[in-house]
Amino acid sequence: MSRRVVLSVIAGGLVLGGAGAFTLVHAQNQPPALTHSTAHYIAPEGARSGSLTFTADVTASSGLKSVKVLA
Repeated sequence: MSRRVVLSVIAGGLVLGGAGAFTLVHAQNQPPALTHSTAHYIAPEGARSGSLTFTADVTASSGLKSVKVLA
């Protein structure tokens, strides 16, 4: 192989490796995201108590395993 081809391959590998490292670092700093959120409220009526139900899909790049809700 010629020297020019070898240097081009090495330079391309370094650029791809740097882009991959940047992507990983950037993805790790993302805050949790809530998507597909819905809320359903039933007002109290007579002897029956009311209720509020909130549902959402939570994703996080940090490997989020559980979410605790304070209400």
